[in-house]
Amino acid sequence: MTQMKAVQITEPGQVSLIDLPRPETAADEALLKIIYGGICGSDVGTFRGSFLYADYPRIPGHEFSAEIIDVAENDYGLKPGMIVTGNPYYNCGKCYSCRRGYVNCCVSNQTLGAQRDGIFREYFAMPLDRVYDGKGLDARTLALVEPFC
Repeated sequence: MTQMKAVQITEPGQVSLIDLPRPETAADEALLKIIYGGICGSDVGTFRGSFLYADYPRIPGHEFSAEIIDVAENDYGLKPGMIVTGNPYYNCGKCYSCRRGYVNCCVSNQTLGAQRDGIFREYFAMPLDRVYDGKGLDARTLALVEPFC
């Protein structure tokens, strides 16, 4: 299995560069090669130990642009070579807030880089319904979409 590098905060104040297996994708996922990743206040808080919603060890990062490396034929129009970004918030779809359409208030939210490992790695597999075509924005600008939303 091919290895890749990732940044991991092992505990407050401690960062390591680790080797991980390159992810394999399910039929409903795209394999992304990260181009740019933004450093959010939550990433800084995770490093400092002041962000209460993160646990350790944790790969930080949720603001990004990436190139699609591999993706199966899909209804989203996603194809290899596209420059994309993604929605880093994984809501449950079942709680009261999700059922009402307020997915940002999900009681079981799992944000990349906080409750689940994030994008500070070479490759990342992401569900197709969370990947968004960059629509011609350059990769550097595209990494800013999430904080501006």
